[in-house]
Amino acid sequence: MPSFIDLTGQTFGKLTVIERVPNVKRGVTRWQCSCSCGKETITTSAALRSGNCRSCGCLHVEAAREQGLKAIRHGGTGSRLYRVWSNMKTRCYNKSNKNFERWGKRGIALCDEWRESFESFREWAIESGYSDNLSIDRIDNSKGYCPENCRWATPREQANNTRKTRFISYKGKTLSLHGWSRELKIPVCTLFYRLKNHSVETAFAMPYKAKLADRVKHG
Repeated sequence: MPSFIDLTGQTFGKLTVIERVPNVKRGVTRWQCSCSCGKETITTSAALRSGNCRSCGCLHVEAAREQGLKAIRHGGTGSRLYRVWSNMKTRCYNKSNKNFERWGKRGIALCDEWRESFESFREWAIESGYSDNLSIDRIDNSKGYCPENCRWATPREQANNTRKTRFISYKGKTLSLHGWSRELKIPVCTLFYRLKNHSVETAFAMPYKAKLADRVKHG
């Protein structure tokens, strides 16, 4: 039998060994490790010493993201990002497009830099956190597509940012009614009824325990 080697305190890649943990299989020594990303994981002596395990898994995530960004940087007409750019231009400038009424006819346009160059749009997209599960979203729906007015958003964030969404400014911050509901931890319906009869300052400052009185008063 090979002699036991204590790995406590040693570092392997991004992992630092904290302590030994019970074996689940005879002869296979396991260790609790702390990853430099902040997470912890359990692995074996063999995996650590062979180099097969060098992180909690975050290295694979980082590698996959870098690979994805590399594909985006060198991607052409077949990439999803190119389709995003092409669709923006089509709904803003092609009068035959079914969405032109809601975009181009309303005066929504692309800034000159983006309209003339996919590469410029692609560089902004990468720097702004693009990923394939996000969609481009205009922060102010009355303005066009440009770096200052665009972001990459989840479906939920986009749903909150429509022309029908009511935005409210309070104490230097502007959010949708649903956003204030989450911020203040007050149901949307309660805020809605309060705002029908009170100023924003009064409606938002009222303690939530007053919700029953709100319902009685506003029916």
